[in-house]
Amino acid sequence: LLAMIIREKTPHAVETTNNPVEAVQIVRRGGIDLVIADLKMPGLDGSELLEAIRAFSEIPVIIITAYGTEEAAAETREKGVFDFILKPFRKEQIVLGIERALERRAVRHRGRLHPPHLLHQPPGAAPRPARPLSAPPAAKSTCGHLVNWA
Repeated sequence: LLAMIIREKTPHAVETTNNPVEAVQIVRRGGIDLVIADLKMPGLDGSELLEAIRAFSEIPVIIITAYGTEEAAAETREKGVFDFILKPFRKEQIVLGIERALERRAVRHRGRLHPPHLLHQPPGAAPRPARPLSAPPAAKSTCGHLVNWA
């Protein structure tokens, strides 16, 4: 359902998995701009998934749950969650959370000393043009969903 909402309401590409361990591998592989995970999952819960991703990445993570408590929200905030959304949620709420997370990521990338598109150029190569700043790259969402700017 979440992947369908993202595909219908945003221009972003979506990659899904039901396996949180695989989600960590997908994020590590690269090309993912946002992770959306449920708090309650087999194997790793959303908080553990967030912790595993934070060990190597600052990618935005949104946690959704029907079992929200103040303690769970505080725990995920301490681990660096971008947003904690309670189910049931309105489509607009998740779309707004995705757009805010991706915009924040884009702003952070613009502030880097060396833009990502220049990092792996061969010596002497002409600089490649940067992506337009007004259009974020494709977004993928995970665990259920990985978002990549299209």
